[in-house]
Amino acid sequence: MGDPTSALGSPSGDELHELRVRIPMDLHRQLLSLKILRGKSLADTVSLALDIYFTKSKTSPPAHTAEEQAADAGSLT
Repeated sequence: MGDPTSALGSPSGDELHELRVRIPMDLHRQLLSLKILRGKSLADTVSLALDIYFTKSKTSPPAHTAEEQAADAGSLT
């Protein structure tokens, strides 16, 4: 098969797509605070937050929830 990124479009990020999500109110407040403090649009603030999140997630292994850790421990016995 071909390059998997070809089905997803340009990996350069030149295209913009709208995404609607529901987030907890405390995260929404944090984003609005950053928007005000940085003087940028909410879209730019969310984009920056996502860039930081995904950069960090690439460099550190994913954290397991307590349920996943318990399941892993149970499978070892």
